[in-house]
Amino acid sequence: MVKLITLTVFIGIILLGYFTYVDSQQRKQQEMLNIIKEANLTIKNVEANPNNQSVFKGNHSSI
Repeated sequence: MVKLITLTVFIGIILLGYFTYVDSQQRKQQEMLNIIKEANLTIKNVEANPNNQSVFKGNHSSI
């Protein structure tokens, strides 16, 4: 009986650790996706700015 309880607790701890690991990996992946989305929005905002159009076209004037 003690061996069964010990085995059950051991398996429970392993499963809890595994699910915690999976959850942390999913959170990291979601955070990376959010960072990528924010970066894409920032790039689109910069590209849409008419003051930056000459920079993107390569029309640099040297001083």
